[in-house]
Amino acid sequence: MNTTGSANSKSELTADLKIALGYWRALGGESLSCNWRQFDFLKIPTHLLPTTMVVDVHPDMDGNIYRFWGTMMTRIHGRDMTGQSPYDLEPADLARSARKVHAEIIEKRTWNSVIHTFIRHSGVKHRHCALRLPLSDDGQTISHLVVVVDVSIADPKDRRGRSPPLPFNRVRGPKTAMYLLAFLASIQLISNYRL
Repeated sequence: MNTTGSANSKSELTADLKIALGYWRALGGESLSCNWRQFDFLKIPTHLLPTTMVVDVHPDMDGNIYRFWGTMMTRIHGRDMTGQSPYDLEPADLARSARKVHAEIIEKRTWNSVIHTFIRHSGVKHRHCALRLPLSDDGQTISHLVVVVDVSIADPKDRRGRSPPLPFNRVRGPKTAMYLLAFLASIQLISNYRL
């Protein structure tokens, strides 16, 4: 697996990830003034919601779990990781990279973007850019990480790949619109759920 990128490296961000970063900054994210209750998923480009995840962060990183795991991430990784540790991702190199990046974000208390290249569970080489945005419930410690992934940098063969086209990238008819609305409603329910 290859991983490139670093904290505060805006150059590799796609235009849509720059929008998500700008929204987080407008909420006071740079000073950890943005908390879980304030963050509105519907303010980031909606076609990125299926590749968005939320990690609950605990003092012991081994307790970190995915609160939310976007539907497209299941297609990329071959399983739903909701309620599971980010450090159980496959391939193992990706899990180690996630742990390292999470530790850096917790230590530096700032956002991070990384381009990941790895072999998907289906055997297809995959590439995406992940933007990680820390949230704080107390303004001091990081309580959540919102991870927004943009797969637009992936090889078109990967995006078509061995599975159906990416969902929700265009509303193609009433059935797709219905699924999109149901998905957005589930996002709203999840964002309203608080521990």
